[in-house]
Amino acid sequence: MNCVNPTSLNLTPSGGNYTAQATFRDGCSANLSFAASEGNQQYSVLNASSCAFQGQDIEFQPVVFWYYFQDTSSDSGPEVAAVFCEPMINIFAMMASMDLSNGALGNCTILDNYVQPNNVTGSPLNGQAFNG
Repeated sequence: MNCVNPTSLNLTPSGGNYTAQATFRDGCSANLSFAASEGNQQYSVLNASSCAFQGQDIEFQPVVFWYYFQDTSSDSGPEVAAVFCEPMINIFAMMASMDLSNGALGNCTILDNYVQPNNVTGSPLNGQAFNG
């Protein structure tokens, strides 16, 4: 995953509810609405469909992790944070050694970028990484 902080982040109250709005690089944006009455510590993750490739399945779309906190023991206002994470994958041809007597993995060396199609780089995934 490649994760970045928002370029702007706003929290707007409305009758006990909040809307968090975040923008990220390349024009990506995400919104989250929630009720403050559901707890002073809340978190969520939503797909960032505004950043997805046209027709991209939801399990491959970028996601935004949201965090909300309200310290009820002080006069500080509510806080919200977000991070945008975009799934990515790199494929390499590797050489690895292993000690078969104890199962310890030895050295792993990248030999080359792996470009030959397989079930990850070709059909059905076509090089897309799950947003897991």
